[in-house]
Amino acid sequence: MEIAFYYSFKEFKKNYNIDFKNWSNTYPDANEIDYLNELRNKYQLFFYENNSDFIINSNWISSEYPEYYELSIISYHEFMQGKLIDYLYSNGFSNFDGDFLEIPFDTNVMDFWDDCNIRTRKNNAIIDDEKHKYLKDLFVFNNYTHQLDFDSKKFTNSKFATKKILEFLDKKSQLIISKIKFEKELVEDKDIFSTSQKIKIKGSLQSIGYLFSELIEKGFIEAPKRNGKDNTSAISRMILDHFEFIDKEEQPKPEDIRKTLFTENKLSADKQNQFKIPQSKIINTD
Repeated sequence: MEIAFYYSFKEFKKNYNIDFKNWSNTYPDANEIDYLNELRNKYQLFFYENNSDFIINSNWISSEYPEYYELSIISYHEFMQGKLIDYLYSNGFSNFDGDFLEIPFDTNVMDFWDDCNIRTRKNNAIIDDEKHKYLKDLFVFNNYTHQLDFDSKKFTNSKFATKKILEFLDKKSQLIISKIKFEKELVEDKDIFSTSQKIKIKGSLQSIGYLFSELIEKGFIEAPKRNGKDNTSAISRMILDHFEFIDKEEQPKPEDIRKTLFTENKLSADKQNQFKIPQSKIINTD
Protein backbone atom coordinates (compact mmCIF):
# COMPACT_ATOMS: atom_id res chain seq x y z
CA MET A 1 0.00 0.00 0.00
CA GLU A 2 1.36 3.42 -0.98
CA ILE A 3 1.18 5.89 1.88
CA ALA A 4 -0.48 9.19 0.97
CA PHE A 5 1.86 12.16 0.70
CA TYR A 6 0.86 15.71 1.65
CA TYR A 7 2.35 19.11 0.85
CA SER A 8 0.17 20.71 3.53
CA PHE A 9 0.53 20.05 7.27
CA LYS A 10 -3.16 20.81 7.75
CA GLU A 11 -4.14 18.11 5.27
CA PHE A 12 -1.63 15.68 6.73
CA LYS A 13 -2.94 16.11 10.26
CA LYS A 14 -6.58 15.96 9.16
CA ASN A 15 -6.05 12.64 7.38
CA TYR A 16 -3.57 11.06 9.80
CA ASN A 17 -5.99 8.78 11.66
CA ILE A 18 -7.80 7.45 8.59
CA ASP A 19 -4.50 6.95 6.73
CA PHE A 20 -3.08 5.05 9.70
CA LYS A 21 -6.23 2.91 9.93
CA ASN A 22 -6.03 2.00 6.23
CA TRP A 23 -2.32 1.21 6.53
CA SER A 24 -2.96 -0.94 9.62
CA ASN A 25 -5.61 -2.90 7.75
CA THR A 26 -3.02 -3.69 5.09
CA TYR A 27 -0.27 -4.52 7.60
CA PRO A 28 -2.05 -5.94 10.68
CA ASP A 29 1.19 -7.10 12.34
CA ALA A 30 2.68 -3.59 12.31
CA ASN A 31 2.10 -0.98 15.01
CA GLU A 32 1.90 2.81 15.04
CA ILE A 33 5.64 3.19 15.66
CA ASP A 34 6.25 1.23 12.43
CA TYR A 35 3.87 3.56 10.62
CA LEU A 36 5.59 6.65 12.00
CA ASN A 37 8.96 5.32 10.85
CA GLU A 38 7.58 4.77 7.35
CA LEU A 39 6.30 8.34 7.27
CA ARG A 40 9.56 9.71 8.63
CA ASN A 41 11.57 7.96 5.90
CA LYS A 42 9.28 9.47 3.28
CA TYR A 43 9.22 13.06 4.53
CA GLN A 44 12.94 13.13 5.30
CA LEU A 45 13.42 13.06 1.52
CA PHE A 46 11.87 16.52 1.35
CA PHE A 47 13.52 18.13 4.36
CA TYR A 48 15.72 21.00 3.23
CA GLU A 49 16.60 24.48 4.50
CA ASN A 50 15.63 26.44 1.39
CA ASN A 51 14.43 25.84 -2.16
CA SER A 52 17.93 25.93 -3.65
CA ASP A 53 18.93 22.97 -1.48
CA PHE A 54 16.25 20.79 -3.01
CA ILE A 55 17.85 18.44 -5.56
CA ILE A 56 16.59 15.57 -7.72
CA ASN A 57 18.99 12.88 -8.88
CA SER A 58 19.20 11.93 -12.55
CA ASN A 59 21.09 9.24 -14.42
CA TRP A 60 22.49 9.97 -17.89
CA ILE A 61 23.93 7.36 -20.25
CA SER A 62 26.63 9.06 -22.25
CA SER A 63 28.62 7.47 -25.09
CA GLU A 64 31.25 6.13 -22.69
CA TYR A 65 29.89 5.71 -19.16
CA PRO A 66 26.92 6.70 -16.99
CA GLU A 67 26.89 10.15 -15.45
CA TYR A 68 24.87 11.35 -12.48
CA TYR A 69 23.53 14.87 -12.12
CA GLU A 70 21.75 16.69 -9.35
CA LEU A 71 18.92 18.75 -10.78
CA SER A 72 17.39 21.80 -9.16
CA ILE A 73 13.61 21.98 -9.14
CA ILE A 74 13.85 24.39 -12.09
CA SER A 75 16.03 21.99 -14.09
CA TYR A 76 13.75 19.13 -13.11
CA HIS A 77 10.78 21.12 -14.43
CA GLU A 78 12.52 21.60 -17.78
CA PHE A 79 13.61 17.95 -17.86
CA MET A 80 10.08 16.61 -17.32
CA GLN A 81 8.65 19.11 -19.81
CA GLY A 82 10.95 17.67 -22.46
CA LYS A 83 10.24 14.06 -21.44
CA LEU A 84 6.50 14.52 -21.69
CA ILE A 85 6.67 16.24 -25.08
CA ASP A 86 8.98 13.52 -26.46
CA TYR A 87 6.65 10.85 -25.13
CA LEU A 88 3.58 12.45 -26.72
CA TYR A 89 5.29 12.70 -30.11
CA SER A 90 6.50 9.09 -29.86
CA ASN A 91 3.05 7.77 -29.01
CA GLY A 92 0.90 9.27 -31.73
CA PHE A 93 -0.10 12.61 -30.22
CA SER A 94 0.85 14.56 -33.38
CA ASN A 95 -0.30 15.18 -36.91
CA PHE A 96 0.60 12.80 -39.68
CA ASP A 97 3.87 14.55 -40.47
CA GLY A 98 4.75 14.99 -36.82
CA ASP A 99 4.89 18.77 -37.20
CA PHE A 100 2.81 19.68 -34.15
CA LEU A 101 1.11 18.03 -31.22
CA GLU A 102 -2.55 17.09 -31.30
CA ILE A 103 -3.69 16.39 -27.75
CA PRO A 104 -7.37 15.51 -27.31
CA PHE A 105 -9.22 17.76 -24.88
CA ASP A 106 -10.07 14.87 -22.53
CA THR A 107 -6.49 13.54 -22.34
CA ASN A 108 -4.72 13.99 -19.02
CA VAL A 109 -1.07 14.17 -20.01
CA MET A 110 -0.04 13.79 -16.36
CA ASP A 111 -1.16 10.17 -16.58
CA PHE A 112 2.08 9.62 -18.52
CA TRP A 113 4.27 11.10 -15.76
CA ASP A 114 5.90 7.76 -14.93
CA ASP A 115 5.63 6.27 -18.43
CA CYS A 116 7.66 9.09 -19.97
CA ASN A 117 10.58 8.65 -17.57
CA ILE A 118 12.37 6.15 -19.80
CA ARG A 119 15.51 6.21 -21.90
CA THR A 120 15.01 6.96 -25.58
CA ARG A 121 17.36 7.45 -28.51
CA LYS A 122 16.65 11.15 -28.37
CA ASN A 123 16.93 11.45 -24.61
CA ASN A 124 18.78 8.69 -22.76
CA ALA A 125 18.46 10.28 -19.32
CA ILE A 126 16.08 9.25 -16.55
CA ILE A 127 15.14 10.47 -13.10
CA ASP A 128 16.15 7.78 -10.63
CA ASP A 129 15.26 9.71 -7.48
CA GLU A 130 12.70 8.31 -5.03
CA LYS A 131 11.18 11.78 -4.72
CA HIS A 132 10.06 11.68 -8.35
CA LYS A 133 6.82 9.78 -7.72
CA TYR A 134 5.72 12.39 -5.15
CA LEU A 135 6.48 15.47 -7.26
CA LYS A 136 3.72 14.88 -9.78
CA ASP A 137 1.19 16.85 -7.71
CA LEU A 138 3.30 19.98 -8.09
CA PHE A 139 2.70 20.11 -11.85
CA VAL A 140 -0.17 20.49 -14.30
CA PHE A 141 0.10 20.05 -18.07
CA ASN A 142 -1.75 22.61 -20.18
CA ASN A 143 -3.12 20.82 -23.27
CA TYR A 144 -3.51 24.09 -25.17
CA THR A 145 -0.09 25.64 -24.61
CA HIS A 146 1.70 22.27 -24.34
CA GLN A 147 3.43 23.59 -21.25
CA LEU A 148 4.07 21.90 -17.93
CA ASP A 149 3.05 24.43 -15.27
CA PHE A 150 4.77 24.38 -11.88
CA ASP A 151 3.01 25.35 -8.63
CA SER A 152 5.84 27.25 -6.94
CA LYS A 153 3.69 28.36 -3.97
CA LYS A 154 2.73 24.78 -3.19
CA PHE A 155 6.36 23.74 -3.46
CA THR A 156 7.58 26.51 -1.15
CA ASN A 157 4.84 25.79 1.38
CA SER A 158 5.95 22.15 1.39
CA LYS A 159 9.20 23.29 3.03
CA PHE A 160 7.27 24.53 6.06
CA ALA A 161 4.84 21.61 6.00
CA THR A 162 7.64 19.03 5.94
CA LYS A 163 9.30 20.55 8.99
CA LYS A 164 6.01 20.55 10.92
CA ILE A 165 5.21 16.99 9.84
CA LEU A 166 8.59 15.69 11.00
CA GLU A 167 8.15 17.47 14.34
CA PHE A 168 4.69 15.93 14.65
CA LEU A 169 6.10 12.46 13.96
CA ASP A 170 8.82 12.90 16.59
CA LYS A 171 6.35 14.07 19.25
CA LYS A 172 3.94 11.27 18.37
CA SER A 173 6.73 8.70 18.67
CA GLN A 174 7.84 10.08 22.03
CA LEU A 175 4.29 9.95 23.41
CA ILE A 176 3.77 6.35 22.26
CA ILE A 177 7.17 5.23 23.62
CA SER A 178 6.42 6.96 26.95
CA LYS A 179 3.03 5.26 27.09
CA ILE A 180 4.55 1.85 26.35
CA LYS A 181 7.20 2.43 29.03
CA PHE A 182 4.55 3.51 31.55
CA GLU A 183 2.37 0.46 30.81
CA LYS A 184 5.40 -1.80 31.14
CA GLU A 185 6.22 -0.28 34.52
CA LEU A 186 2.62 -0.81 35.62
CA VAL A 187 2.85 -4.49 34.69
CA GLU A 188 6.16 -4.81 36.52
CA ASP A 189 4.71 -3.07 39.57
CA LYS A 190 1.70 -5.35 39.41
CA ASP A 191 3.97 -8.39 39.29
CA ILE A 192 5.91 -7.12 42.29
CA PHE A 193 2.71 -6.40 44.17
CA SER A 194 1.24 -9.80 43.35
CA THR A 195 4.30 -11.62 44.69
CA SER A 196 4.71 -9.42 47.77
CA GLN A 197 1.44 -7.78 48.65
CA LYS A 198 2.31 -6.63 52.17
CA ILE A 199 4.21 -3.51 53.21
CA LYS A 200 7.30 -4.52 55.15
CA ILE A 201 7.45 -2.73 58.48
CA LYS A 202 10.34 -2.65 60.98
CA GLY A 203 10.12 -2.23 64.73
CA SER A 204 8.95 -4.00 67.85
CA LEU A 205 5.35 -5.04 68.10
CA GLN A 206 4.92 -2.65 71.05
CA SER A 207 6.29 0.40 69.18
CA ILE A 208 4.35 -0.32 65.99
CA GLY A 209 1.19 -1.03 67.97
CA TYR A 210 1.51 2.26 69.84
CA LEU A 211 2.17 4.13 66.57
CA PHE A 212 -0.99 2.75 64.96
CA SER A 213 -3.05 3.52 68.06
CA GLU A 214 -1.80 7.11 67.95
CA LEU A 215 -2.63 7.45 64.26
CA ILE A 216 -6.14 6.17 64.95
CA GLU A 217 -6.63 8.36 68.00
CA LYS A 218 -5.29 11.52 66.27
CA GLY A 219 -7.61 11.00 63.28
CA PHE A 220 -5.12 9.99 60.59
CA ILE A 221 -6.60 6.48 60.25
CA GLU A 222 -10.33 5.92 60.19
CA ALA A 223 -10.96 2.66 62.03
CA PRO A 224 -13.91 0.36 61.26
CA LYS A 225 -16.72 0.55 63.79
CA ARG A 226 -19.00 -1.93 65.53
CA ASN A 227 -21.96 -0.64 67.50
CA GLY A 228 -20.46 2.85 67.32
CA LYS A 229 -17.10 1.80 68.75
CA ASP A 230 -13.76 0.94 67.17
CA ASN A 231 -13.84 -2.68 65.97
CA THR A 232 -10.51 -3.73 67.45
CA SER A 233 -10.58 -7.23 65.99
CA ALA A 234 -11.21 -5.90 62.46
CA ILE A 235 -8.44 -3.31 62.81
CA SER A 236 -5.98 -6.00 63.91
CA ARG A 237 -6.82 -8.24 60.94
CA MET A 238 -6.49 -5.35 58.50
CA ILE A 239 -3.02 -4.49 59.84
CA LEU A 240 -1.89 -8.09 59.44
CA ASP A 241 -3.42 -8.23 55.96
CA HIS A 242 -1.37 -5.25 54.78
CA PHE A 243 1.82 -5.25 56.84
CA GLU A 244 4.59 -7.75 57.40
CA PHE A 245 6.58 -7.44 60.64
CA ILE A 246 10.05 -8.26 59.36
CA ASP A 247 11.73 -8.04 62.79
CA LYS A 248 9.76 -11.05 64.04
CA GLU A 249 10.51 -14.65 63.15
CA GLU A 250 6.78 -15.40 63.21
CA GLN A 251 4.05 -12.97 62.30
CA PRO A 252 1.89 -11.87 65.25
CA LYS A 253 -1.66 -13.08 65.63
CA PRO A 254 -4.64 -10.69 65.45
CA GLU A 255 -4.99 -10.94 69.23
CA ASP A 256 -1.37 -9.80 69.68
CA ILE A 257 -2.04 -6.76 67.51
CA ARG A 258 -5.26 -5.96 69.33
CA LYS A 259 -3.53 -5.99 72.71
CA THR A 260 -0.65 -3.73 71.64
CA LEU A 261 -3.10 -1.31 70.07
CA PHE A 262 -5.61 -0.95 72.87
CA THR A 263 -5.31 -2.92 76.08
CA GLU A 264 -1.82 -4.15 76.89
CA ASN A 265 0.73 -1.91 75.19
CA LYS A 266 3.95 -2.06 77.23
CA LEU A 267 5.94 0.67 75.47
CA SER A 268 7.55 2.86 78.14
CA ALA A 269 6.44 6.46 78.64
CA ASP A 270 9.86 7.74 77.55
CA LYS A 271 9.61 5.89 74.24
CA GLN A 272 5.98 6.92 73.78
CA ASN A 273 7.08 10.55 74.06
CA GLN A 274 9.32 10.02 71.01
CA PHE A 275 6.18 9.78 68.88
CA LYS A 276 4.99 13.39 68.56
CA ILE A 277 1.87 13.12 66.40
CA PRO A 278 -0.50 16.12 66.42
CA GLN A 279 -4.22 15.96 65.78
CA SER A 280 -4.96 15.55 62.08
CA LYS A 281 -7.26 18.58 62.18
CA ILE A 282 -4.25 20.77 63.06
CA ILE A 283 -2.16 19.46 60.17
CA ASN A 284 -4.85 19.06 57.49
CA THR A 285 -6.08 22.64 57.39
CA ASP A 286 -5.93 23.13 53.57
